[in-house]
Amino acid sequence: MSLSDNKAVVQKYFELLDDHADPEGARHLVTSHFAKHLNSLTETLQGFEAVRAAEAEALGEYPDKRVRIEMMLAEGDVVCALWTTTGTKASPPGAELKIHGTGIFRIEGNRIAEEWEFWDPTSPIKGH
Repeated sequence: MSLSDNKAVVQKYFELLDDHADPEGARHLVTSHFAKHLNSLTETLQGFEAVRAAEAEALGEYPDKRVRIEMMLAEGDVVCALWTTTGTKASPPGAELKIHGTGIFRIEGNRIAEEWEFWDPTSPIKGH
């Protein structure tokens, strides 16, 4: 795959899963052994179902959650995405979320095999 193809896979993953356009549609973008490593958790999310469940939980807390990719860089089979997540907390209503983070994705056979996500879990929530 070309670097542009690798970046397109990551872009589509964000659109389908993180922006909740079609979370189930993101399944075909990851390998069967997909793993997501998060600096905010002590364990790795293994498999698409675990990642989808975590995203569903986030959507429950922030129903209007959106992720904007600020920049993507690619080298070989690795794509790095700098992103900003925003949303409004459902309860208590009105608390605004804004988190900046980085995702590093390893592409294997046109699919995402691993993701490393880094963000500051102490990011402020306005109005909270």
